[in-house]
Amino acid sequence: MTRTTKVTSLFLALAFAGCATVQTVDTRNELNIRAAVEEGDRITLTTKNYRYLELRVVSLSDVAIDGEDEGGQSVIVPYEDIESLEVREPRPGRTAGAVVGGIVGGAIAVYVLAIAAVFVVIGGVSGL
Repeated sequence: MTRTTKVTSLFLALAFAGCATVQTVDTRNELNIRAAVEEGDRITLTTKNYRYLELRVVSLSDVAIDGEDEGGQSVIVPYEDIESLEVREPRPGRTAGAVVGGIVGGAIAVYVLAIAAVFVVIGGVSGL
């Protein structure tokens, strides 16, 4: 992998990071949970017995979150068992901005590195 490719890849990875926000939910009251979580959301939670779960929410009942883990297994977690909860909220506008920013920034990085390579090959510019 060339240096230009490495720099461009690193820049694009950084540009695409953070395309979603994470909302921490106050779990002391189940109404807070039900207000913050919707079907289809991706959540991470820790139960009071220290079980860590990453789920896609399938449904919400009066007493529990019904979700699916990464393997597609159904997981039901009663609200009263939740110690901490984070909801990942995708931001389409941010994602589009990251894509455009990544492309433009990547092109600028390649251009700057190409100019630097030309200077190295020809031995610099005389008179500077």
